[in-house]
This record gives sequence, C-alpha cells and structure tokens, in this order.
Amino acid sequence: MKPKNKFANKPGISSSFKNRYLLHLIINTKKYLLFLLILIAFLVTAVNFIANKPLLKGGESYYYLYAAEHGFYNSLTALVSLFSERILFLIPPLLSIFSLLILFKLTEKLKLKKEFVFFFVLFFILTPTFLFSFTAFSAYSLFFLLVMVGFWLLFHHQEKIRIFSLIPFTIATFVDSFSTFLLLSLQLIYLLTKRSKKPQTKDNFLSLSAGLTFFLLIFNKFVFDIPILIGPFHPQKIFPDLISDLGGLSGISIFMLILAVIGLAVTWKKKEFYTAYLLLPVIIVAYLFNTQTIFYLSILVVFFATVGFLKLFERRWSLVLLKKLTFFLLLLGIVFSTLTYVERMSEYLPLDADQEALTWIKENTPKDAKVLSYPENAYFIKYFSDRAPFSQFYSNNDGGSGGTNLDLNRKIFSSVYIQELFPLLEENGISIIYINQDMKDTLPKEQGFLFLLKNEKFKLIHSYHGSEVWAFKKE
Repeated sequence: MKPKNKFANKPGISSSFKNRYLLHLIINTKKYLLFLLILIAFLVTAVNFIANKPLLKGGESYYYLYAAEHGFYNSLTALVSLFSERILFLIPPLLSIFSLLILFKLTEKLKLKKEFVFFFVLFFILTPTFLFSFTAFSAYSLFFLLVMVGFWLLFHHQEKIRIFSLIPFTIATFVDSFSTFLLLSLQLIYLLTKRSKKPQTKDNFLSLSAGLTFFLLIFNKFVFDIPILIGPFHPQKIFPDLISDLGGLSGISIFMLILAVIGLAVTWKKKEFYTAYLLLPVIIVAYLFNTQTIFYLSILVVFFATVGFLKLFERRWSLVLLKKLTFFLLLLGIVFSTLTYVERMSEYLPLDADQEALTWIKENTPKDAKVLSYPENAYFIKYFSDRAPFSQFYSNNDGGSGGTNLDLNRKIFSSVYIQELFPLLEENGISIIYINQDMKDTLPKEQGFLFLLKNEKFKLIHSYHGSEVWAFKKE
C-alpha cells in the first residue's frame, strides 16, 4: 500500500513529521528559508530607505567605517575598505545570505537530521541578533561566517582542499582573543571527538590547525594587542540586551528562551550534547562581562530551543488538539516578536537627523573641536563629523585603547549647577555639544543639563528634526 504523501519515507526525517505541508517545507528547506532571509533583509533595508534614514545601523558599524577610513585595520575594517561607500549597506545582508548558504553546506557534511536543520535555521533567521546583522557590521557575525567556511573546508575529503581552511581560520583570529579561544575550543572538541570514535586514526592536519590557532591566540594578543572582547558600543543592560522583547538592541525572543530552557532540561546528561554544555558557561560568563557577545549566546540558545521544540513535537500527546494549539502559539509568539523587532529597527540610531546635524558640524566647526554627547553617539560623531568625541565606550584599534572619559561624561550630564558644569567643560576643552532626540527623551527637562543650556554661555547654532548643535563659549 502506498504512503499517503510522497514525503512520508524520505531519509533523514523523523516519522513524527506526518503533515504533508510541514514535510514539504522540511524537504525544501534551502529554497524556502533562503527566500525568507532575502525577503526579511529586503524589507528591513527598504523601510530605512523609504524613510530616508542611514541604511547602516548601530555604533559598531560606524566604528569600523571610521577605522577603515583612517587606516586602523582588523578583519572587518579591511573588508569594509574594499568597497565603495555607496554599496557598503549591501555587505551586511550579503554576508548574512552567504552565512546561510555555508551553514546548509556544513549541516550536510555533519549529516544532521533535516527537521533539525529546518527549525534551527528558521529560528536563527527569526532571532533579533541575526536580524540586526542585516543592517549592521558585526565582527562576531563575520567571525561566525569565517569559522563555518573553515570547518566546511576542513571536512573536505581532499587534502589539497583542506589546506585552504587555514585561511579563514587565520583571519578569524584577528577578531578578538575570546573568539579565537572559542575557535580553538571547537577545533579541539572536533579533534577529541574524532579520536574517540577512531582511536587509531591520526589527523595531523587538524592538529596543525589547532596548533596554529593557539599560536595566533598568543601572538595576536602580545604583538598586535588584539582586544580580549570587542565593544561594547552601547550602554550595557544585561536583561534588555538578552531579551529583545524588553527593548534591547538585539537579543533573543522570550519564547525562544523558554524553548531553550526546555531543550536544556530534556538533554541533560546526554553525551551528544556535552560540547554545547561545555561552551554554555564560558559564553554566559563572557556575556555578563560584555553583552556584545550576545551573538554567540544567541546561537547556543537557538540550538537548545530547536532541541526543545523537536522533543515537544516528537513526544506523544494525549490531546492532539492541545499539541497543535501549543505549537501554534509558540510559533506565533516567535513570529510576532520578530515582526515587532523589525518594526522597531527603523528607529535605531543613527537617524537622518543625526547624519544631517553631524555633517553640519563637519562643515561648520573647527577641525580640533571636541564634541560632547552621550558615549553611544561617539561613533556617529567620529564618522559623520570627523570630530573627536569627548567620551566613548570603546576605542581599541581605531587610534585609542579602551573606553574614555565615561565617568567625567556622566558627571557633566548629571550636573545641576553652572558652578559645577562650567569648570568641567572648560578643563576638558569642550566647545561643541551635540544633543539628539534620544538624549532629550532621557535627560530631565525641568532641571539639570538641558535646563542649564539656557545660560548665555551656550548658543544653539544648528537644529534639524530634533537634533541640536550647541556651542559653549569659554571665558
């Protein structure tokens, strides 16, 4: 007797997946998910383009743009410098699409179950951390791509092809020391796993690759002063930066986090998941120190969320209707969270008002002018106005080293008396103050810094759609 649908006996698919439409999606994973990725990337870019807003978002993007423009190179600034400014906005979505294609190739090499690949990639695409990479330059997303390309080449059966894996692996070590440590950990885990399955088999090339990564980890740190962790490029908030529904810059959906907890519970003490368990505490500790590592944490959360989702799907339910309702609500929650995030992305800095006002500063103020603003605006100030910001969170490999003047900056904006404010501005050589709409919404209006701007020593010299440029007249 013939099966009810043509996908019922497809290899690599669990018998739990009997719905013909779901099976069709799983069989055609590449086609549908690649289309979904391109569609979302197009919509995100189109929204910003129609609104006449800068197509690249986030402080990290402009940190690399400025660094590339001024000859401070690392893995990403070297890539940025190869392209014209007019097409730079295309690089992030193209890197995302290329990452997806390589991910599919890698899952084929690893012979992962088709349903796992489908839901893992689907959840990954819908994760705000990955969505943010459509419109921003991210060193960690580039690192992810380089590592995948490296392992894809490493898994090749021809020795002549495997040797090329050293190229992406080497480039990846110039991101930061923590990322290089993760790469080394993955190489060693793969080496140990391979030897445990075939004790008599020696893989000299894999050992060489891991040895080279270890050497570069030490060499890059002490010779090139590669940072331990990149960033941060915005104010760090542990929970909002983790859960996108709380208004973070990227992060993970609360529904994805719930599924990940379920995945952790059902895989506890299972040997095949030891690798993920070994990396999880390391990445969590790194995240607590620097929320910029949310990209790595998101990958692990999506992995466990996929496992949790499949375990729930494959188990027997007494009420089939309840099972369908549960999965419908979970998927609906993830999709709704994603759509809400995509809508919010158009409001991320910089806005068109930031670009216009900061460009005005470049054309109408002295070259040596020092600009006071929030530290998260520093990267836009440096790129658009080509002026020195008074304070910024991170400046390694762009001519500085580490965050600068954060305490002083906080003290200035919390001043309530001119006797306290004026000496701080004069002693630190601040002549230009940049206030955008985001700062107006967060600073108190009745007293404090905004109220003190009414003093005659301050003069409003430019304004555009809520963004203001003020001059401070010294004694």
